[in-house]
Amino acid sequence: MKIKVSAKNIIKFIIFFSIAVSSLSSEIGLPQSLFYINDILLCLVLCLYYKKLNVFKKLKLKGINYILVILISVILIGIIGNLVPLQMILWGMRNTFRGILFLFLCVACLNYDDVSSILEVFIKLQYLNFALGIYQYFVLGLKQDTVGGIFGHGNGNALCIFCVIVCSYTIINYMNEKVGLGSMLFCIISSFILAGLAEEKFLIFEIIITIILALALSKKSFIKLAIIPVFILMIFYGLQISEILLPGIMKQITSVNYIEKYVTASWVGSYYIPRIGSYSFISDRIFHGNMFWKLFGLGMGNCDTSSFGFLQSYYYNRYGFMNYRWIFQQWTIMENGIVGFLSFVLFFIVIIFYLFKIRKKFVGREKCIIDTSIITAIISIITMWMNNTLKVDTSYIPYFVIASGFVCFKIYTRKS
Repeated sequence: MKIKVSAKNIIKFIIFFSIAVSSLSSEIGLPQSLFYINDILLCLVLCLYYKKLNVFKKLKLKGINYILVILISVILIGIIGNLVPLQMILWGMRNTFRGILFLFLCVACLNYDDVSSILEVFIKLQYLNFALGIYQYFVLGLKQDTVGGIFGHGNGNALCIFCVIVCSYTIINYMNEKVGLGSMLFCIISSFILAGLAEEKFLIFEIIITIILALALSKKSFIKLAIIPVFILMIFYGLQISEILLPGIMKQITSVNYIEKYVTASWVGSYYIPRIGSYSFISDRIFHGNMFWKLFGLGMGNCDTSSFGFLQSYYYNRYGFMNYRWIFQQWTIMENGIVGFLSFVLFFIVIIFYLFKIRKKFVGREKCIIDTSIITAIISIITMWMNNTLKVDTSYIPYFVIASGFVCFKIYTRKS
């Protein structure tokens, strides 16, 4: 049997290879340097299909291109103003823009059948994700942040966004009578259990937000009214399960004082910079009031690091102990300033705006995928304050799901 090496096959390989390396690097010691294969493949697809990058112009969604130009311009100002070394610029671009580039290539090269089949595989992978999480916790004795399911030992950011994706996709499909109740129940309950095993408090909030958004996006019907009490029960029992696995979590996540303390706290050796109030902290402690740095940061790549010595920046060597690379917002403010960070947020807001705009033209499975894209994009904005989902090697997964909505829109434009 011949395997055709096409752009869509390479894109599919990148998605599932990211998951495989994340898992096997922890379970059997596979080297994480294998992630660089994805970089090579992404560059290959870019070289072969760069002419297709104007896909949003063809779809008459040019606002996405405009905001991307603004984002790049802001980053260039920071680069020029800080005279960032070329190798650090390229390394910083790799971590920041590979996901956005992947989004464009997914929209350009994939079709509805491709994204639908990949999302269906994600649902099947949730069973493996759950089984590995149980194995890691009860057999290997891993606790808290070291439980990552199919994403290895400690990749909580990927675990969280993956659970959001499978929950949103199955809920929306069920609400539109496109998938069975069992699949939806499993994805929700297993996600709550994984949140407890991995002590991912944020995932519990994400699941609840996902359920609310899915209900809001679903069509009005009797099934919607009937299922609301079921969702309330699932949330209640999901929280009870999390409480058994992680005693005290119910009291924590329902306490306004605890939540406020959690998001504004800083810990030496851990989250040194608070999640809320990061800009003020960085402006005072690192930028020392320098207006250019406050607006445009220290320059793309100038706060990055790598296992390669020549890719270790001066500012990382100086401030790396603050672990700002653990949080997208902090990392971005460090390198691109508040203007750069707000430009990233605006990019996602524009994405969401267009997804809402195009969803009006669809019913059925295509609309289910578009709604999944909307929820993933909304949660992705929230994650900017909580982790570095959009910067790491597994960022291909959320960017693919966000792109899937626009892939469906290509069907409409071809018909019209």
